[in-house]
Order: sequence, then structure tokens, then C-alpha cells
Amino acid sequence: MSLSKKIALGTIANWSGRLISIVFGLLLIPVLFRKLDAEEVGVWMLLGQSWAILGILDLGLTATLTRRIALAKGKAGANIDESLGEGAPRQEVANLVKTGRVLFRYIAIGSFLVSTLFGIFLIKSIDLNTLQLSKVVVAWLVLCASYSLGLWGSVWSCMLLGLGFVGWNSVISTIIGAVTVLIQLIVVFSGGGIVGLAVCAAIGSLLQRFVLIIFARSRVSEILETRANWDSLAVKSMVSPALLAWLTGIGYAVTMHTDQLFIGSLGSTMDIPPYRAAYLIMMNLTLLSIAIAISASVFVSQLWQAGEMDRLRHVVNQSLRISLIIMVCGGACLLALGPTFFDLWLGPGNFVGYPILFVFVITLTLDVQSSTFSTFSRATEDEVFLFCSLAAAFIKVSLALLLGFYYGLLGIALSTLIAQLATSSWYMAYRSIKRLGLSFRGYLRDVATPILILFIITGSVVIAIKILLKAHPPWVSVASGVTCSGLIMMLALWFLTFDENQKTIIMAKIRKLQSRPKV
Repeated sequence: MSLSKKIALGTIANWSGRLISIVFGLLLIPVLFRKLDAEEVGVWMLLGQSWAILGILDLGLTATLTRRIALAKGKAGANIDESLGEGAPRQEVANLVKTGRVLFRYIAIGSFLVSTLFGIFLIKSIDLNTLQLSKVVVAWLVLCASYSLGLWGSVWSCMLLGLGFVGWNSVISTIIGAVTVLIQLIVVFSGGGIVGLAVCAAIGSLLQRFVLIIFARSRVSEILETRANWDSLAVKSMVSPALLAWLTGIGYAVTMHTDQLFIGSLGSTMDIPPYRAAYLIMMNLTLLSIAIAISASVFVSQLWQAGEMDRLRHVVNQSLRISLIIMVCGGACLLALGPTFFDLWLGPGNFVGYPILFVFVITLTLDVQSSTFSTFSRATEDEVFLFCSLAAAFIKVSLALLLGFYYGLLGIALSTLIAQLATSSWYMAYRSIKRLGLSFRGYLRDVATPILILFIITGSVVIAIKILLKAHPPWVSVASGVTCSGLIMMLALWFLTFDENQKTIIMAKIRKLQSRPKV
């Protein structure tokens, strides 16, 4: 299979998974709003997001081990589209996998202990009125245990991604995640609270781990059958990049995923649901946008190792355009629809407000740009973003305490945007362009300027649709606006991202499908 097909299939799998996750998330959140009281919803969102932050407890090993496996595969030769085959690269991968299994085992144990202590500090900071403290503690412990067990099996995901099996992890997690959400819906409708939700999440996490192990054994049995050894030299060489990646991840997590902690300490947990719901919409759009970078990063590692720089730059430029097109079309549509969308989704009175939503759109669009750039730069083992990440975290915490005290929710949202603008938004782009041999002027001309114009066009069109359909039910405006922005996005992808060869291939496949005899 060619490199472009591998990236395309991996991206489609990631997109499909993320879209399904978004749909099920959209179903669960309004049910929580309607079936649980505001305090319980706020606490669940606080625990759920804090649980997600635990991803930093892998000490940077996940990204580093995945990259090392991809680099080892790149040593097999310039034709990195082929399978690993025999020889030294295969032995190196086998040794890395065995070493990773041991390391993840001890990291998982440590993560449970650390997350439990963090939970004690977190729960003590929550001012509860009606919800029992014991329920919050049990829910947190269940979430921590499930995360640690999932971390224990992370080596399988690292191996699959490093060898080029992109997208499969997303497919598996999506199917299990969809089932988990359905069970959570049943639990909520049956009167269950946050403990039941946590148990469902834990069962889903464990099931995903076991399915991933079975899949990995079936796809890369030749690696697992290779006699492997503990590689102390690899461990020593991974310590520095892993710690840099870990500290960078801590800075990112503090900057982007701690708003709920400041809201809980400066305000009330009941303020979290509408704020968090708007942020989750944009964050899901962010994850959808960077799916192609996640899919392509292992191949960038392989191309870098093989010295295929022209192919590498083509992958990077195309991925940047696709990521930003998706983000600005979705963000402009959400801004244009505003309270019409949120009142329809969550019920009246749950719109966080235009100023905060606008800040979210700008903040996370910039995050897509910097994350995509840094993902590709770090794929070449260029772990140099520690300073800007920690600086962003320091600015975020300082400003969140100050602006949050004076301006409330808007101040907390602005603290993230200001921290980004001062650090990662410009430095990650600058460093990555330099590292990968890209053209800054070319990026402004071919990517940034068309993306800005696309944002204005999409927003204007959706606003016009909203005005024209003002007399109709809200769902008509929302459906029409989303459909129109989707069509604009597809046109932009066609004209701004695909080259002539790709367009020819796509059209040939469409004609082939149309020519099939109808049953």
C-alpha cells in the first residue's frame, strides 16, 4: 500500500472515530443536563476533564516510544511504504516493545498513586452542597484505576502506530466508546449518578485495552515472536526526549485543560456545565482537525529517517491546510449560529455567551495550527518546545487567577488565549518551519491567508442563512447552517488541498462507483 493511501486510510479512520464520538457526546451531554442536577453535572465534568489530564502521567514515554519504533522502521530502507521484513530493524523494534512493556508496567503503578493523591487535593477544593463526598471519592478512584490499567497496555498502541497501523486504535476505541456511552445513557435514565458513569467509563477502558492487545497480536505476530531483549541503551537514549515530552505535555495540559479547576475555586461548580459544553464542542472539532497530523506523524518520522525530504514537506503542507480548513469552517459555523445551536442542544439558558465562544474559537484554531506544526517537528525527535510550554502554563495560571477574579468566566478564557499568543502560537510555527525546511512566506501565502478568507466567507454565509430562516423552527437554521458550512469545507478541501493527481484518482473512483450495475 502506498504512503498516501496509508495516511488517507488512517485519517479517515480517525475522522470517522472522532465524528462518532462527537455524535454520542452530543447525545450524552444534554441528557446529563436534563437528568442530573447542576451540581452533579458540574462535578462530573470536573472529574472527567481532570481524569483526561492524567495522560501526562505516562512521563512522555508514549510519544517517545512510538517515534522510536517509527524511526527504527525507517531504517529498513528508503521505501518506507513496505513492511518491516527481516533484519536489524525488526530486532530493534522487538527490543523496544519488550522494553516498553516493562516501563509501562511500573509507570502505571506510579500513575495510580499520583492520581489518587491529586484527587484528594482536587476533591477538597470542591464546595459541595447536595452531592455526597463519598460518591465523588469513589467515582474518582474508579476513574484513576481504569486509566492506570489502560496505561499498562499502552505499549500495544505504540507498536501499532509506530509500524504504520494508523487509525486502527481509533476504530477500536470508537466502537467501544459508543457502546460505553449507550450504557451510560441507560445508567443516567435509570437514575444512576456519577459513580455509575465512572464504572461505565472504567469498563469501557478495560475492554478497549484487551481488544487492542488481541488486535496487535494478530497483526504483528512476527515482532512478538522475535526473541527480544531488554534494551538498556534505548532506555538511556529515551530518557531525555521522554522527559522533555512529558514536561511539555504538563505545560500544555495546564494551559489548555485546567479552566474547570479555576472555575470551581473562584466560582461554583454550577458554572462549569455551560462553559465546559461550549469548550467541548470546539475541543472535539480540534481533535477532528488534527487527526491527519496524528495519522501522518509516524510516516514523517519514517520519511525523515529515510531522507525523503520532498515527500515529507508535501505531507506537512497538505496536512496543515486540511487541519485548518476543518477548524475554521466548523468554528465559523458555531459562532454564526450562537445561542440558536446551544438552546436547541442543551435547552434554553445554557449558552455561555458570544465573547467566551469567540475566545474559544480563536484559541483552539491557534492551537490546531501550533499542534499540527509541533507534531510534525517532534516526529523528527525535535523536542525543543519545553520552554514555551511551561511559559504558557505560568502565564495561564497567573492571568487566570487575576482575570478570573475580576472578569469571571471570560477572564479565565482570555488567560488561555493570551498565554498562547505570547508563546506557542508563534514559536511552534517558527521552529517547525525552520526544522522541516518550509517557507514562511509560502505558508502565509498558501495557507494562512486563504484560511482567514475561508473563515470570513463561512461565517457570513451561515449568518445569512440564519437571518433568512429566522421565521422557521431553530432546528431548520441549525441543520441548514451546518450543511452549508460542510459544503464550503468540502469545496475548500478540493480546491486548496488536493493536487491534480489526487483529484484524478478521486474522480476515477467516483466514476467507478457510478458505473457499477445497480442491484
